[in-house]
Amino acid sequence: VASTLAAPADWMVKAGADWMAPLPDASPLGALSIPGTHDSGARFGNYLCQTQTWPIEPMLMAGVRYLDIRNRRSGADFAIHHGPCFQRMNFGDVLDILNRFLAAHPREAVIMRVKEEYKPAKNSLAFRDIWARYAARGGSRLLKATGAIPTLGEARGKVLVLRDAAFDGYGVSFNDEAVKTQDVWQVFDSPNLNPQGADTASVFQKINLIKAHILAAREKGPSGKSLFLNHLSGATGVSPIELARQVNREIFNSIAARERSGPLGVLIMDFPGEALIHQILKANFEPR
Repeated sequence: VASTLAAPADWMVKAGADWMAPLPDASPLGALSIPGTHDSGARFGNYLCQTQTWPIEPMLMAGVRYLDIRNRRSGADFAIHHGPCFQRMNFGDVLDILNRFLAAHPREAVIMRVKEEYKPAKNSLAFRDIWARYAARGGSRLLKATGAIPTLGEARGKVLVLRDAAFDGYGVSFNDEAVKTQDVWQVFDSPNLNPQGADTASVFQKINLIKAHILAAREKGPSGKSLFLNHLSGATGVSPIELARQVNREIFNSIAARERSGPLGVLIMDFPGEALIHQILKANFEPR
């Protein structure tokens, strides 16, 4: 359930390309089970930089509806980075991909975290000024600022931006009280709890944190008032791919074995495989 292939399987594309289409317009995004990717553009670099093998467009076709886009200020542009590693694309490429996908699949909606990454290149514009150039280009695809998590009907054909950088006027702040986030990312292959301090976790501890956040989404998500972001990703004491091999399988088994229905929240993964994505999607069509 941790894919290292260059593209998702055809069966996953058939199942995932339009999975939101039959769901009611009144469904709040916070009440859905949504596959997402962490550092969505990070396919290049060393073993700590790479977190994905599928390009963004195939991800979307396979059912991923949450993207984590990291932007380094580079003059008047955003270059997609993971740390110091340039990912051979700019933010304009991401907007083009989103526009093509949503034009072809107008009943889908995408949530996109927009974050500043790495140190800016010399003489770069301010983040909000670069964003304004891209926002004008994104046009009607980008939802304007909202005081609440929108319904699926309000978001169809559009991108809900989660602002995790210095700009405003669009979407919802990543740090809004309605956004409930589990993102302990400093993970170590250790038998000890909090092996390097309070903000770190062992692999076992990380898995339990993910499961606890799924439970919170299941219990509180149906109201639609909150958006539960649950990062399966991590690094530092273990590489992203090694952690994904352990965590993705464990969470797949946990979802497959659960006895109660309900939303899972947004599960944000490194190297997601078809089996785990499919399990997440299936949760949207269970009787409640």
